[in-house]
Amino acid sequence: MRPQLVVSAAASTAVDRAEREPELVYGINTVGAGAVAEAANRLGVPIVHLSTDYVFDGKKRGSYRETDALAPLKVYGAAPRHLISRTSWMYSPFGANFVKTTLRLASARKEIAVVADQRGNPSSALDIADAILRAAVTMGEVAAYGTYHVAGSGTTSWADFARHVFSSSRARGGRGQRFVTYQPPNLPLGCPAH
Repeated sequence: MRPQLVVSAAASTAVDRAEREPELVYGINTVGAGAVAEAANRLGVPIVHLSTDYVFDGKKRGSYRETDALAPLKVYGAAPRHLISRTSWMYSPFGANFVKTTLRLASARKEIAVVADQRGNPSSALDIADAILRAAVTMGEVAAYGTYHVAGSGTTSWADFARHVFSSSRARGGRGQRFVTYQPPNLPLGCPAH
């Protein structure tokens, strides 16, 4: 095969799994990502890699900009010609994500707890796919490689996001839900990495 571009979208994003199976997640997110980047480099083609806010160390107060220095919390592989598409809080009609999990829990419980101490930018996987396709058209022609934010506009908390999910569900004849916000103990308010 002679691809013109490699899109690396495989990752383990389940935080609970990372706690239980760190070696497996390291193999997928670090070793696997590095192997894909090395393959793209050997083929001499650019790579688009989907990433998260963890390309930054989370120490900055406020929102990160694309021009901020990278300080990954983990080791990531990279090819010289790469575009890291940094996204956050991805949701989609497919696969597991916050929206689908929230609606599933609403049908199984009378009340659910949702954290209110983190803020982020919910991002549609469909919009991210469109952005990758647009970038793919020009990647061979321009040298605009680097890290870019490809995330939804506007920030919210997980609790407010859940409120919106339930409100939208009710408006479409679905089930709403009673829920309580939850503030984890001994953690600072806010999530500066978003």
